[in-house]
Amino acid sequence: MKISIITVCYNSVNTIERTIKSVLNQDYPDFEYIIVDGDSNDGTLDIIKKYQESIILISEPDNGIYDAMNKGINIATGEIIATLNSDDCYHSSNVLSRIALKYKKLNQRAIIHGNLLYIDGNSEKVKKPDLRKDRLLRGPVYFQPTMFVPKVFYNESGLLDVRYKIAADYELMLRFYLERRPFVYIDEIITEMYSGGESDNKVLQGYRECYQITLEKKLTN
Repeated sequence: MKISIITVCYNSVNTIERTIKSVLNQDYPDFEYIIVDGDSNDGTLDIIKKYQESIILISEPDNGIYDAMNKGINIATGEIIATLNSDDCYHSSNVLSRIALKYKKLNQRAIIHGNLLYIDGNSEKVKKPDLRKDRLLRGPVYFQPTMFVPKVFYNESGLLDVRYKIAADYELMLRFYLERRPFVYIDEIITEMYSGGESDNKVLQGYRECYQITLEKKLTN
């Protein structure tokens, strides 16, 4: 089973190499790594090109992070797609092999997801998704960097909605949920997330977009 990992980046010179290494060091052989760069000018591309024999690179201006993710999804050839942010990394070198084994045991199309290790300076905290239905209808409960999604779900349900700048991943997860796509949770750390990312920096805008999404889907009184 081929897995496509997509990383979107723009001027990520301080973090991109850590992300790249966490993917290329995976012990699972059947994967492709797609990096979609927004035409960085801070040295990010110089780092990426050190690994160009092992990756697929798109580097051009885009209309935001979700537009860039959609570019990666469109060219991905794997049966399963994961998105890993340019300041995150996989927790261990056997993440992909564990996910592939889980799919083999499941023997069905499903969205597999798990836990995050959130790192803020010297502080670390394991974050687990809150899977209560009422919580999902108010905002994100699944962690996008831990999710593995069958590409056929994107083919059938559509890509990320680029009208949203912070919460398009929430809209997509909610869309999958309302369409009754299977979600399978594994109680393991999949991804390490470091503080200071896009969602951290624009929390209020994210809440507003989540509320707008629930209104549009008629989930809010």
